[in-house]
Amino acid sequence: MKPKSIFALAIVLLLGLCIAPLSGCNGNQGVDAYQKADKAAKRAGDRYAKKLEKMSANKVSVVDDRDKALADLDEWTAFRDELKKNKQHFKLSNGSYYKYDSTKRKANASIDSLQDDFISDYKKTLEACSFDDLNASDVTEDSLSSSTAQLDSLAELVNSEKTHNVWADSKDCDSFLTEIKDETDRQDARAAELKLQREAAAQKAEEESRRRFETPHFTVEVPAEWGDWSAEIISESPNGKMIEYSFSYMGTQACDGGGAEVVAVNLSGESTNGGDPSLYSLVRNYPEGFGKASDGYEIFYTEAGAGFFSRGAKLILK
Repeated sequence: MKPKSIFALAIVLLLGLCIAPLSGCNGNQGVDAYQKADKAAKRAGDRYAKKLEKMSANKVSVVDDRDKALADLDEWTAFRDELKKNKQHFKLSNGSYYKYDSTKRKANASIDSLQDDFISDYKKTLEACSFDDLNASDVTEDSLSSSTAQLDSLAELVNSEKTHNVWADSKDCDSFLTEIKDETDRQDARAAELKLQREAAAQKAEEESRRRFETPHFTVEVPAEWGDWSAEIISESPNGKMIEYSFSYMGTQACDGGGAEVVAVNLSGESTNGGDPSLYSLVRNYPEGFGKASDGYEIFYTEAGAGFFSRGAKLILK
C-alpha cells in the first residue's frame, strides 16, 4: 500500500473514533429532554386535576348560599380560563394533552351547573310574580304593587350578577330582562286601570253619599240634579221613642225650594187611653203616614213649600 493511502485511512479511522462518542451522547440527551417534558406535562395535569377535585368538594348551591355560589362561579371561570391559557403545559411528546380534556370538561360541567342554578332561580321568581289572568278577581292594586316591586328587584339582581358569568351568552340575559320588563309593563298598565276604576267608584260613592241621609229607621235619597240640600234632627224624646227630622232644598230658583219634616215614632205598648199623649199629639201634626220600619218605628211626614218627596226625593224604610 502506498504511503498516501495509508495516511488517508488513518485519518478516517481517527475521525470515526471521535464522532462516534459525540453522536451517542446527543441521542441520550434528546431522550432525556422528552422525558423531562412529559414529566412536567403530567405534573401540570395532576396539579390542575387535584385543584379541580378540591373545588368540586367545596361547591354550594344558589339556594344554600348565593354569595358563595357566585364566588364559586368566579373561581370556576377563572380556573377554566387559566386552563385554556396554559394548554401547552399539558402537551406530551406524543402530541396528546395529559388530563387537559377531562379537566376542562369537568370545569365546564361545573360552570354549566352553577349557571343553570342561577337562571332557574331567576325564572322561578319571574313565574311567581306573573299573572295568567290580570282580570281575575284576586288581582288587586296591592297585589300588583307587590308583584312589580319584586320584578324590579329581580331585574336589579340579574343586572348585578351578570358580571359573574351567570349567562353563557349575553343575548340570553338581555332577552330575559326584556321578559321581566314586559311583565312589569303589563302589570303596571292593569294597576293603572284598577286605579281609575277605584277612583271612579269612590267618586260615585261620594256623590251618592251626598244625595243620601241615613237614619236607624229609614233612608232619604234626593235626585242628583238637586244640588244643595240639607237634613238634620230637630228634636228627640228622652226615651228615644220619637225623633223628628227636617229636610230642605234650595232649588234652581228662589220659588223652587221646598222641604219636609219626618217623624219616627215607636208606638208599641202605647194606647190612646193609657199611653203617652204627647206621642199621639205629635203624630196628629203629620197627616201622611208612610209605613212601619222593621224595628217597629212608624214613619210619618209632612211637606212644605214646593214639596220634597213629591218633587222626587225618596223615603225608603229599613
